[in-house]
Amino acid sequence: MLNDEQANSIRQQLLRQISILPPEQQENLRRQIENASPQQLEQFISQQSMKEECLFCSIAKGETDTIKIYEDSYVIGFLDITPAVPGQVILAPKEHYQFIFQMPDQVLWELFRVVKLILPFVVNATKSQGVSIYIAQGQAAGQRVDHLTVNLIPRFENDNASFIWERKQASKEELERVAKIIIDGIRKYIADEKEKIEKKMRNEMLSKPSQLDKVEEYPRRRA
Repeated sequence: MLNDEQANSIRQQLLRQISILPPEQQENLRRQIENASPQQLEQFISQQSMKEECLFCSIAKGETDTIKIYEDSYVIGFLDITPAVPGQVILAPKEHYQFIFQMPDQVLWELFRVVKLILPFVVNATKSQGVSIYIAQGQAAGQRVDHLTVNLIPRFENDNASFIWERKQASKEELERVAKIIIDGIRKYIADEKEKIEKKMRNEMLSKPSQLDKVEEYPRRRA
């Protein structure tokens, strides 16, 4: 059974996840979650795990009501019902991925193709003066549901949707240290991918019969 600390952590996580639901659904679920015992929370988590589904997966399958504005084979787009600014659009891959690096290239391309497609229509509909494209990766970055989303947030003067952070002076040594780690990681990744491709090509060549074996000997010319 969950201890009190684990139960409280799960309770807070569930409360964050339901914050994007319609108010009437939020209120009902909030009461259940806040009053649930550790055993009840554990049963709830077990039931959710069996469903293997998150809120955005449920929206993608049409099991949760939302105001949809776009849908294709890869991506679904809908209006955020608790927006930072009215007219905020959420775009999400239909398949479940939490982080960008987990997504196949094809799905990533399709997602940002839709961002490009929809952006001018959001501006036109809201008459906004600009748009913030917001992607949260991980709970510490503000990701409320473990399903990747791209938020298109219409922007106006004095809209109070702040993305301003305290700017701190970084030392050259610290910048160089971080840069080296990133560059080394990229180089290793490229080298590993190159090795995989070369190995695959070698294996394919070895598995095929030699072309020389197929060359028939030319008939000798008669004297």
